[in-house]
Amino acid sequence: MAITITYDDFLVYGFPERTLQGHPNNAVTAAQIARYLTAAASRIAACLEASARRVVDEANPPDEIRQQGCHLAAWPVLTHLIGYNPENPADEAIHTSYEDAMKWLERVCAGHPVDGTEGVGGGAPSALIAIATEPSRNWS
Repeated sequence: MAITITYDDFLVYGFPERTLQGHPNNAVTAAQIARYLTAAASRIAACLEASARRVVDEANPPDEIRQQGCHLAAWPVLTHLIGYNPENPADEAIHTSYEDAMKWLERVCAGHPVDGTEGVGGGAPSALIAIATEPSRNWS
């Protein structure tokens, strides 16, 4: 499975372009970001495969996958290419989004459904819902 998450997706869900260009000492290129997006897409694809799910349209994955993939890529872009400042609220927001994306990825690996994917058999069992009711009162 090869999920595609693009640089344009990153500009929507990861960093605005003005943020990327705002660091003259650490100019970030689209090619650098593409490597992190590819890594994030591969992690998501591996989890989907492990949970026996597949993306219906790999070239144009659902927004949920593109968004979470960009959050997974934004953190290493910030920490490795730009520089993380824990006192900057925007940097902390990216860190929080990354942590949330990692939790989302864990749920996906556990078989949590993702919009735009479908099961292909096997994999993690779906959760069963038990309904508790009051005992019958023998009302007619």
